Amino acid sequence: MLESICFQAIPSVIDLIVAFSYLSSKFGPYEGFITVATGIAFIQAVALMIGDYKERRKRMVKAAQVEAIKEIYTGYLFRQAAQYLILLAGLLAGAFLAVYQVTNGQATSGDFVMLLTYWGQLSSPLRFFAGLGRSLSNDLVHAERLLEVMLTEPTIVDKPNAKALRLKGGRIDFRNVSFSYDKKKDILKGVKLSVPSGTTAAFVGATGAGKSTILKLLDRFYDVTGGSIQIDGQDIRDVTLTSLRQCIGMVPQSPILFDDTVMNNIRYARLTASDEEVYSACKAAAMHDQIMGFTDGYKTRVGERGVKLSGGELQRIAIARAILKQPELVLLDEATSAVDTDTEQKIQEGLHALCKGRTTMIIADTLANFDLDTASLLL
Repeated sequence: MLESICFQAIPSVIDLIVAFSYLSSKFGPYEGFITVATGIAFIQAVALMIGDYKERRKRMVKAAQVEAIKEIYTGYLFRQAAQYLILLAGLLAGAFLAVYQVTNGQATSGDFVMLLTYWGQLSSPLRFFAGLGRSLSNDLVHAERLLEVMLTEPTIVDKPNAKALRLKGGRIDFRNVSFSYDKKKDILKGVKLSVPSGTTAAFVGATGAGKSTILKLLDRFYDVTGGSIQIDGQDIRDVTLTSLRQCIGMVPQSPILFDDTVMNNIRYARLTASDEEVYSACKAAAMHDQIMGFTDGYKTRVGERGVKLSGGELQRIAIARAILKQPELVLLDEATSAVDTDTEQKIQEGLHALCKGRTTMIIADTLANFDLDTASLLL
């Protein structure tokens, strides 16, 4: 909207004013008025045409929706009629046979009444089995997809006889690290850096420079294609994934939540945490008051992937998770990118508490996003 006003509307108005002024001075005021009148008439005509087009399009879309609903409902009624006709045909055939047997003394009138009673009760189980086939076919498709996922072999696994990571402070070393997603173009090439224990390093650079890739490699979502990453002198490929990820607390740029309560989503970081510990973590992340304003407080369900929350609320819950976990290593991937200035100032206190005394790696577009004491690395 602002771009259209600044770069289209304002220059167009200036052009009209210049044209009116020039033509008026050159050919007299009547020429200028003719120009203005022509412009106004043209704008009015175009506006009316656009309005008429939008109105006709709106009517067409509405008519198409109504027609689609009619077709769906008509098809449903025809299917219902076919079902009832089949049941009715069966009932008539059975009734004629029963009447024949009653007239010949092979059955009694009570048997005939019993037939009619039982036949009326057959419709419900028949409809159930008719729908069961469709449900089973859908369930089998879903089961097949689930089976494919379950049979997928992970690409990142523990080495045979891998040992647990032994932390001695949390020093991180990248030794001539190279990495490529497609084995064609290197995202990182020959990266060498060291982050001493208990210090903070910030990676600053444009989108696509490989900042987030560094954190993914450290969390071992991927393995390096060259060089090595070490924590306290231990190659992360030689330690178990469980021990590595237990000591890392990550605040991603796009947090993922489960379709569960706020309390359970935050407690996921440390399942043994008490309610009071969860409250403290949320207060540090400037999220406690916001949660208490929800309809059911901490028992509010957030929806699939947290769809009921805003981007800022999602990130603050991710920060609360990391604070609750109390990890030895902290990874922040643009942790305050979706929050406003006032909220960011509140979160800074929580981030200071989270990062104090811990080895921390921060991803940011600019260093202005953080006021933590950092050593910056430009990518």
